[in-house]
Amino acid sequence: MQPLPSDPLSRPTTPSSLPLAQQIALLLVRESAEPLGTQFLSELRCVFSRKQGLATTDILVMRAPADLDAFEAEMRKLLKAPKPHPLELIVVGGGDEVVARLKGARPRLLPKATGLVHVADDLTLWAHSSLLARKLLEPVHEKLTHHAFDLDAWAKLEQATRAERAKVRANQGELHAFITQMRKRRPVATYGIAALIGLVFALQAYVGFDSPPALLRMGALSPARVAQGEWWRLITCTFLHGGFMHVGINVYVLLILGIFLERIIGSVRFVVLYFISGVVGSLGSMFFLGDGFSVGASGAIWGLLGAHAVLAFHKNTLFPAAMVPGARRAAVINLGINVFASFMPHVDMSAHFFGGAAGALLMLSGLMTRGLAHVPADGAKAELPPVHITAPKAMWLAASLGVALSLTALGVGFVQSQPLALRSPMPEVMTPLPSVGIELSLPALLELQPTNASDPDAGPKDMVFGDLLSDAMVIGVLAVEYPEASPVDVEADAAELQRTLQPPEQATQDGPPQRFMQGRNLGLSVNYSYPSGLILELAFLYLPDRLVRVQAYRWPDMGAAPAGSAVRIAKSVRLLRD
Repeated sequence: MQPLPSDPLSRPTTPSSLPLAQQIALLLVRESAEPLGTQFLSELRCVFSRKQGLATTDILVMRAPADLDAFEAEMRKLLKAPKPHPLELIVVGGGDEVVARLKGARPRLLPKATGLVHVADDLTLWAHSSLLARKLLEPVHEKLTHHAFDLDAWAKLEQATRAERAKVRANQGELHAFITQMRKRRPVATYGIAALIGLVFALQAYVGFDSPPALLRMGALSPARVAQGEWWRLITCTFLHGGFMHVGINVYVLLILGIFLERIIGSVRFVVLYFISGVVGSLGSMFFLGDGFSVGASGAIWGLLGAHAVLAFHKNTLFPAAMVPGARRAAVINLGINVFASFMPHVDMSAHFFGGAAGALLMLSGLMTRGLAHVPADGAKAELPPVHITAPKAMWLAASLGVALSLTALGVGFVQSQPLALRSPMPEVMTPLPSVGIELSLPALLELQPTNASDPDAGPKDMVFGDLLSDAMVIGVLAVEYPEASPVDVEADAAELQRTLQPPEQATQDGPPQRFMQGRNLGLSVNYSYPSGLILELAFLYLPDRLVRVQAYRWPDMGAAPAGSAVRIAKSVRLLRD
């Protein structure tokens, strides 16, 4: 506690017919740099609100009562109660006993935003956690003398308060009528987009949830594949998500912000805004994504954030004045939270900012608001907007094109990429590998990848079948012939191999190595797990003249990548005969 200078001061030389509490209230109104809104005004208590930017502080000025026990009980209840805004409490009158009661009522954990001030009968000031007393009430005797408040000043404040309250009631009535009218508008586009995102996510969870093959086959944004002609990925990626939290947050923001915006600008304009913001976000992401891929509706939702911010701060707004402060506060908070989230790991920042810029520019251009009823800039009462919003033919055409392209993209991507193939076991065929002298049963849908043969002295290389980003499983096959001059002791070599096997970097071993038999041939297998969920299965098979190693990288929980694939393929190995 930091008491203010408390030297007793004489009363003002100019007498006032007003009680001290009312003079203090008038002083606050006169001295405050920001206009104070009068919420309640009487001889015993005055309640004001002071707005500084987006922050609001409540100020309570009250006369110290004669019953100090009841006063302390009331203060204790007031200071402990939750409050919508920071509170500055100013108690006027009495002496040290009132200060003692304030200290007794003060909880141990008084919120920092709560300030306590006492103005004694002799104008001595005491304050706790308050900047208000220092700024407005010190030195109080000089300010009261300078302003010379009297009954006429109080009457003018009462008159201004009645006018302000009447204006507030009118604004609240206009706001209530506006909200009632808006609620008659059905946000069908927002609900439809949210439902489509939910449907796609359910299919995505069935295919393989958030594994790379599932996301890529479902239509994730991949700059390389878009460059190859897969244009639909610019759209389908906005319906995909990387997990329950990702889709949950995006759908929540879509519903909260989308319902509001759609009711303001209408369903047709909203569809255009959402579609263009999403596509522009995808295009922006392509320039910075590199070899990776991206999913999420965040680009389109950032377009809604940008459009909402423009509506909130533009002078030609579409909603009543009483709604503007809340809309601006929500816009600042939403943008602040989402800008912070954009710098977190694994977040596609470029999609966010490009989509947000697209939404803001569309709203600034006037295309989204043309033909809509604006609130008069001079503060005059606005006419109630109609329930049904009409849109120009060009806007209808753009919205229809956006819907058609979205549905076409989802359909074409589903047919082209065949995501459901990840759920079904792949047929296997005996595949000869003449270069290593064996044949074995391999999934027929896995294509042989080109081998980097630039270093012929690097030794034998794996023959790789499949792509880890688009296939449920990748198979690597390596066969090494034994040296003719040094016969191999299979048991000893297997024991040494079992002892020296080490997990790859970032992987953990799933149990000890296991032995298996292929006829009379000994085999050894071991499995490893990566943090991403990827599983690596290794199987070594000792044939009479060579050692065969089969690697199976597989994404679990996919029917096309069953467990034990490496051992099963190793058991199918046969030597090619001339």
